[in-house]
Order: sequence, then structure tokens, then C-alpha cells
Amino acid sequence: MISKAINLFYSAIADRVNFRLHVFPHKPEYALEGDVPQPGAYGRLRLLARGASRWFERLSGVRILRIRKISSVPWKVARKDTQDVLATIDYQRVVDLRAAMLRSHGGSDSEANSVNGAWKFLDIDLWVPVNLERIYRLELQSSPPRDILDISGGAGYFAYICQYFGHRVHTTDIDQWEEFNEMMEILSLERSVLWVEPMTPIPFYGRKFDLITSFMIAFNFPQVEEKRWGIEEWEFLLSDLEENHLKEDGVVYLLMNPHPDRSHYSPELLDYFTRRGAEVNGPEVVFRKVASV
Repeated sequence: MISKAINLFYSAIADRVNFRLHVFPHKPEYALEGDVPQPGAYGRLRLLARGASRWFERLSGVRILRIRKISSVPWKVARKDTQDVLATIDYQRVVDLRAAMLRSHGGSDSEANSVNGAWKFLDIDLWVPVNLERIYRLELQSSPPRDILDISGGAGYFAYICQYFGHRVHTTDIDQWEEFNEMMEILSLERSVLWVEPMTPIPFYGRKFDLITSFMIAFNFPQVEEKRWGIEEWEFLLSDLEENHLKEDGVVYLLMNPHPDRSHYSPELLDYFTRRGAEVNGPEVVFRKVASV
């Protein structure tokens, strides 16, 4: 028992290191040798952490996922869900797509990330568990089939996993990144092209939705102060969602991107969200019932 507890502790540390390295793609990870990406110094460190994680995993018999931090889903269930979802995806095609993008930028991880916003989201080993975490947080793995609108769905992992659990999903995003367009084909997703503009209504997609989501929101220009959305823009969008897209007992779930100072909203915007009835927890803003103020 003590031995297993020690193994779990070390496994959690190894996975923590692996995740930390995984989500900061601005450091050079690979250097091209011939036509095949080979690990550079940073990549070798990440691979070492991943190897340590798997070694401790074998000793403990349990897969440690970051999901465990915010979800009551047992590790073994999360591990099985991750494996089952990945088994339904053409994994090698996604890996090849990411490798091709890397080669097109001369093997530089940092250049690929700075030039193409799709780059980091092609890391399927990271983003499938991250989106399963979102599924668990919204309890979609165990709920009856729901109609879901995912705004700015990116590479489509969340919409795909929702469909995996039996939900009816309509995903939207811009068509700027060819790699995201190919991901729609790989995941067999139908996507509507949507540029979310301030003071512009969202098109009607033929039905209303039980759940409207938007993760890591960028359409509100969180990084650009002079363009950043204020109360007026958010009021327009939320009113549009309430009146034209959300079922009477529907939920709006927003996951905000940070500003350069690492905040997610101004005090005025936080006050506005709260008065509108939002549950605010860090970057999460959840409206169980959207109400005008």
C-alpha cells in the first residue's frame, strides 16, 4: 500500500512536469535532421519527463491525468476514456499533419507557433485529455443527449468528444488555418465558418441549444487593449444568445483567455457578469440562465 502511494506520488510529479512542458510550445522542441523531426534539447527533456511518467505509471498501474485535479472521475475511467477516444481518431494522420507544419517552418517550434495559431492545438496527446476534462466538468459524459453550440471550436476536439458521448453538436470557427480545416475532415465534423464580430448577431443554425460553449476565447481581443471588448459588446452577444440561440433552461459556458497582465476581465466587466447572474471562477464564466441587467 505504501509502495503504491509512493509510486502514485512520483507519477503525479512526472505527469505534472510533462504537462508543464507540453503547454508551453514557444520553446524549440525539435530540430530537423533529414526529413524526420528529431528531439532537440527541450524535446529530450519533455520525452524524459514523459518516459518517467510512463515508468511510474507502470509501477502504480494507474494513469495520472490532469483531469484528476478538478474532476471526481476516477483515474482509470479517465484513462479508458482517453484511450477509447484516441482509438476512434486517425492518430497518425494528426501526427503527420503536425510534423508537416513543423517542416514547413524549418523545424522551429517557436516559429511555427508564432506564424500559425493552429500549431499548438495539433498536439493530440495534450488536447484530447484537456477536452475530456472540459467534458467531465460539464458532466456531458453522463448526461442525456444535448444540443450543443461550440463557438470558435478550433481543431474540433471538444465537439468530437461531445459527439462521441452521444450529443448533437454544431461547431463554428474561422477558416483561416488550413490545418484546422483538415482537422474537420479527420474528425468528420461539419463546421460553420463564423467570425465573431462585435455588435453582430450570431447566425441562426436551425435550432436552439441546451449548451453554448466557447473555450480560450480570442474573439474579444484579450491581448489587444484598444480592441478589447467591453460591457456593451458582451451585452450584445449574451442578449443575442439568450433571445435567438439558447433554450429556456440552457447554459452558456465561457472560458476566457488572459490579458497580458494575466487577468481575465476588468473589475467593471466582472461586476457586469456577476450582475447578469454568472458564476465566475477564474477564467470560467457560466450563465445558468442568462438574464438582462
